[in-house]
Amino acid sequence: FRRVLFRSLQNLYMPSEDIARNHFEFQKLVNGIQPYTEYHAREGRIKIGYLSPHFCQGENFPATFGMIASHDRNKFEVTCYAVNKNEDVYTNLYRNNVEHFVSVANMNYAQIAEKIHSDKIDVLIDLAGHSAGNVLPVFAYKPAPIQISGLGYYATTGIKAMDYFITDEVVDPPNEHENFFTEKLLYLPSRISYAMREDVPVPQYAPCTKRDYFVFGTICNYSDITDDVLNVWKLLLERVPKSAMLMRAEEFISNSTVDHAYNRMKKLGFNMDKVLFRPAATNYMEEMTHLDLILDPYPKVGGSYTLDAVYMGVPVVSFYGERHDTRA
Repeated sequence: FRRVLFRSLQNLYMPSEDIARNHFEFQKLVNGIQPYTEYHAREGRIKIGYLSPHFCQGENFPATFGMIASHDRNKFEVTCYAVNKNEDVYTNLYRNNVEHFVSVANMNYAQIAEKIHSDKIDVLIDLAGHSAGNVLPVFAYKPAPIQISGLGYYATTGIKAMDYFITDEVVDPPNEHENFFTEKLLYLPSRISYAMREDVPVPQYAPCTKRDYFVFGTICNYSDITDDVLNVWKLLLERVPKSAMLMRAEEFISNSTVDHAYNRMKKLGFNMDKVLFRPAATNYMEEMTHLDLILDPYPKVGGSYTLDAVYMGVPVVSFYGERHDTRA
């Protein structure tokens, strides 16, 4: 078991130096942007702006909503700049818990930057990094005197105009990872914020105490699951004869993806009678009450979905390495 585990880590592990070097290249794409150099003199409350394509339902909600909604309005004036065009009940939760909610979905990079600058934002916070839908070039314009990233993506933006990267001493031990960031590391007690949920069932005792078999679960992107990880999980199923595995991923809404996963795991030697594929669903918090143990993938570990599992009282087994994104 240990040989399989460590061999897989050795094969998959990309050094932090290489990840940083690739991200640093992004600066070349924005070198032609002329940044703002003059800002208003701050008066009264500090104006904080959050820029994101994720002000809607998704895994970022539990990790950002509680933080954004908890600002002391006597000290801070908060504006959300939404890049996402789709809106839902989660969008309304953000909208109703900040003073200003501005859609910038139909603006280009320069227009978004001009809007933020004209709003006299003091601190602009990125909630996407290099994830899908991001508008990182906006930060190259430096529309706010202080710009911060680190929430929503696990590596440096590579942009010199980004001042700080939010982290903690677990994911980025002091004096070890500074060279992997263009930003200055900004240490908090924890980089993770989690919104309390009331729309979920009350956790019960381990489900295996009420049946004669044990259920492993995975809650992650299918693209994060490598053959090396699957080989480890196959050994777990073999070591626990009365066991099954429920694999949940957004990609499993596609029958072709399920067929691909099925054939891939069968080729690796899985007993497919013990594996169940399930697409993402709004009631997945209830579904977790039927799981006995969550298995995190590696080297890219889970994020908000893993926090949801812990919140529901389901134990999680993870494996962390040296890199920031393996220690979340």
